Amino acid sequence: MIVNRKSIFILRFLGDLLLLNISFVLAAIWAQSWSALIDRYYMFFLLIALNLLWSATAYYFNFYDELFSRNFPIQFANLLKKIALQIAASILFIFLWKEDLFTRYFIIYYALLLLILICARIILARKILKHLRKHGKNIRNLLIVGDGELAQNFKALITKNPDFGYNVKGMLEEKKILSENFDAHEIESKLAEEKIDEVVVALSEASPKVVDKVIQICDKSAVRIHIVPDYFRFVSKKYQVTLFGNFPIVTVRNEPLAEAQWRFVKRTFDVVFSIIVI
Repeated sequence: MIVNRKSIFILRFLGDLLLLNISFVLAAIWAQSWSALIDRYYMFFLLIALNLLWSATAYYFNFYDELFSRNFPIQFANLLKKIALQIAASILFIFLWKEDLFTRYFIIYYALLLLILICARIILARKILKHLRKHGKNIRNLLIVGDGELAQNFKALITKNPDFGYNVKGMLEEKKILSENFDAHEIESKLAEEKIDEVVVALSEASPKVVDKVIQICDKSAVRIHIVPDYFRFVSKKYQVTLFGNFPIVTVRNEPLAEAQWRFVKRTFDVVFSIIVI
């Protein structure tokens, strides 16, 4: 499974680089002409720089991470960020080189083509993977560490979404893992017997020591591990879970006046009430 994961990563990465180069050449031809592009050979230096920039930012934005690639909105947002960097790099290059031919239209065509082609590649790849997984291919064996509410909810999510490509092979009891007599060999044997590819830790009251021990076991067995934070007790109207940069933030008692429509209602009421009193 690790080899397959790397193969899929390489195919997606090289495919996007190919689409990037196609978008660049087509945008240049549509903006001016092929002969104009050949005459201005230094534009190919920009193409090399854009390829390197795409490669360098792929890891930073987790664009090819399989966990994030399963969520299209997140992947689309990351794609927009990467294209924004491509636009910024193109503008900077054209400004520094004092290029007066390949300017506005070239950048607009390049950005739109890149967005359309990469989105088409993502949608097509998702449909192909979904078809393969329906036929039992490209399925990863998953072990959930925990059996409480958090673990049960996560298992239900996996069960309802078979296109995620996971097969839950079991759940380890939370009481055993959190007990002082916890035996690490139980997890090791489970990983070997069931040929586990990935492990998800979903413990409601896990201590850092327990999580560290599970991580060490998975690292020893070359198994990928994910940790699900216990946010389910905060899922209600009283709490709001958002991201502050890379940090998950739980906001308690979100104020209604933070929304524009309620501020407008309050302001209108204040004005009307003041007029009536006067």
